[in-house]
Amino acid sequence: MKPKTPDAKDMLFGRPTQLAKKGAYIKNYSLLPIMLIAVFGSAFGLYSMFRAALFSPDVSYTRKNPEPWQDEKLAPNSNDKWQLAVDVGTGTGQVARSLQPYFNKIIGFDSSEAQLNEAIKSNSFSNIEYKLSAAESLPISDNSVDLLTACQCMHWFDIPVFFKEVQRVLKANGVFAAIARGRQKMYSLDREELTEMTINDNLRKSLKPYSQDGKMQLWFNGYKDIEFPFHDVSRESFYMEHKTTAERIIDFVKSWSSFQTFLESDPSKAEFVLSDMRQAFISHFKESDLSKIEVISGRTYFLILGRKN
Repeated sequence: MKPKTPDAKDMLFGRPTQLAKKGAYIKNYSLLPIMLIAVFGSAFGLYSMFRAALFSPDVSYTRKNPEPWQDEKLAPNSNDKWQLAVDVGTGTGQVARSLQPYFNKIIGFDSSEAQLNEAIKSNSFSNIEYKLSAAESLPISDNSVDLLTACQCMHWFDIPVFFKEVQRVLKANGVFAAIARGRQKMYSLDREELTEMTINDNLRKSLKPYSQDGKMQLWFNGYKDIEFPFHDVSRESFYMEHKTTAERIIDFVKSWSSFQTFLESDPSKAEFVLSDMRQAFISHFKESDLSKIEVISGRTYFLILGRKN
């Protein structure tokens, strides 16, 4: 029987391919962590509310170089689960929660107590724990982890030290998954480019003192400048778009960690920058209610997978 080709909904809603049966390692991981591409960013208070809802029905999905679809799957909440997943830089826990049906235990680690408090508040699963720890020094036994994920956070780590820690905690053939997003693009509903009108030089210059340029460049380049010391390294890219509003775009900018630091340092200037963005939308669309201005937000997401030798 010819394997079926997955549609976008199959891949977006976390139906992984060729998942290993109980007691085996993760074999074909070409589509495994699609469910990890959930909600990105930081700034704990606004994090959950204003992240792009990538699993909504409005999402369009394009996958480059698709792999053959495998029939063998692991049903969510079946008895055939892997033992342990670890999510570092877990933030408010979205990635950890997305793994819940597939592992007996998931531990999310973060160095921010505030973010972990948000994760704990949102957690209703008995097999998920959240703990305070740096990614470079995890309170986890050697050779114990089936899957370790780092979603939109690895560029902040001491990467050589972090990779040594990943190698220490992964089981033989365990999988490491790093996920990052590219720069945001915005369009009107008739596909007019709006990015420079809103995410403009004024915003970028204002945030520059509050960003670590070298680390941010690793992120913007999709981690292409990083050598991954793993076996079977695989790189995938996914382009996703969703409809949103001008109001939500501005709330999204407010949730950036760099903007939060900017706001604490210079509140009046930060509010001026937001006002400038609001006025750009109002002038362009001739509409003062930003919640009524619909736009399309798009990003490329990068997924890098590797296996412990």
